[in-house]
Amino acid sequence: MSEKRKRVLTIEPDKIPEGTCMIKDSLIDKKQKYSICKEDGKIKIFPVINTESEEND
Repeated sequence: MSEKRKRVLTIEPDKIPEGTCMIKDSLIDKKQKYSICKEDGKIKIFPVINTESEEND
């Protein structure tokens, strides 16, 4: 029996220039963001940490 998979992210490496990052919103928690970077020909994903206090929202 095959399980149905849900797509959460599609990355097209050719559309990300080398040495740059894109910031995306989380699908689960809209307050959380993550960065998709292309370094040395590889795709790397990092969490974006908000350094501002929540009072500034």
